[in-house]
Amino acid sequence: MCQVNTVPVKIKYVILTVHEPPEIIPELSSKEEVFVRESDTVQLVCNVTGVPTPTVRWYKKSTNRRPYGYNDKEMIGHDGMVLRIRNISRYCDDVYQCVADNGVNLPKSREIKVTVQFPPEIHLPTKKLSQAVGKETILNCEVTSNPSMYSAWTRDGITIQNSDKFKIDIYEDYKNTMTLSMKISDIQKPDFGVYRCEAQNEFGRDFKDFFLYELVTTTPSPSTPSAVTTTTPVHVYVFTWTPSVRTYTPRREYHSKDRPPLATKKKPKGSNGQPRFLPNNTFYLIGLLTTLSVVIK
Repeated sequence: MCQVNTVPVKIKYVILTVHEPPEIIPELSSKEEVFVRESDTVQLVCNVTGVPTPTVRWYKKSTNRRPYGYNDKEMIGHDGMVLRIRNISRYCDDVYQCVADNGVNLPKSREIKVTVQFPPEIHLPTKKLSQAVGKETILNCEVTSNPSMYSAWTRDGITIQNSDKFKIDIYEDYKNTMTLSMKISDIQKPDFGVYRCEAQNEFGRDFKDFFLYELVTTTPSPSTPSAVTTTTPVHVYVFTWTPSVRTYTPRREYHSKDRPPLATKKKPKGSNGQPRFLPNNTFYLIGLLTTLSVVIK
């Protein structure tokens, strides 16, 4: 109010507005890190003051899609002190930023890290592998989970530990995903069978089985040409004799060694029942096999 000492007194009223820069009240805002289970709803709050009333805009830092150490802001397209994300997924796991601005001095901002938690999921690049006895092999298992609490290779319900036979290494692939690599040395027959990769946290459990079987190698025998066999007929009998003028008793039968009688000088009967005479030095062969040939000279 402005008053002038005149007669009559004159009074003038003026409204004075004092601008205040924006401020974010931490006690009334969300914590710097918020944990939420996948598929639930999360509510982020940035409680601000200032004159005039600040405008609050929300951004996502998008650190998941950028190289390590590189941040980039993506405006969500929502204004207000409360950001509500329904049915949140693991892909919403990121850093969110609220920015309060009323045109007085510089804007104020606050970052809230949202961590989405979910049960483990296991992926095997291959589910079976063959290897020969005496060789070595590597089994790989990808585990995606948040938080990461327990993961291991097991066999018959027993957790496999590092030893001369087994060597287990863990590699961080990317956010919330790692590879559980197991090297098996000097494989022997008892090492073949089923191995299980399993993981567990407070939200659930998952496992996948891997089958290691023996690789049997065969050495092909060198090709050999077909054998050519020349056989001499074994059923050919050669009877050779020289007529003599000496008096002797004619032989009636001729025998082959190791075989029954093959020839006789007896004259068989003709079709009329009368004896049939044969020329000299002619033999009538009887009892021959169909595969037997006899050469008479």
